[in-house]
Amino acid sequence: MDISPVEPTDFQDIVNLVAEVTRVDILPHFDEQGKTTFTASVIPDVEKTMTNDQYLCLKLTMDGEIVGYGAMRDKNYITHIFVSKKKQSKGLGKQLLEALLSSTDKDEVRLRSSVNATAFYEKFGFVATDSEQQVNGIRFVPMTCYR
Repeated sequence: MDISPVEPTDFQDIVNLVAEVTRVDILPHFDEQGKTTFTASVIPDVEKTMTNDQYLCLKLTMDGEIVGYGAMRDKNYITHIFVSKKKQSKGLGKQLLEALLSSTDKDEVRLRSSVNATAFYEKFGFVATDSEQQVNGIRFVPMTCYR
């Protein structure tokens, strides 16, 4: 298992990973508008993170396969964490999150958690800073880790 910065050549593998996890873990929690909005925006968002210096993007590989992806903007806002369905519940999400958090000295790190992932983030000190929100059918919970 290795966590390292993404390379431009990783883009398609990361897109495939994000699409897999999105289909199974995220879209079932959205109404039709949310499904359409999220599906239309998630891949362009991933591409933006990989081509913009504001973002730290990490990949988690096992046996040469990308099985995790995480991104943080401006050292204080986690935009993405995805772990392959076949590798979930093995501590890989924890390692990816810890790698992102250890890369910054900011006092607060924020994110918008998918509704199915709030318990995961709470294990690492994130607290909900507001109730569940919905924008264009996309449901999320704003969370912050105070360090």
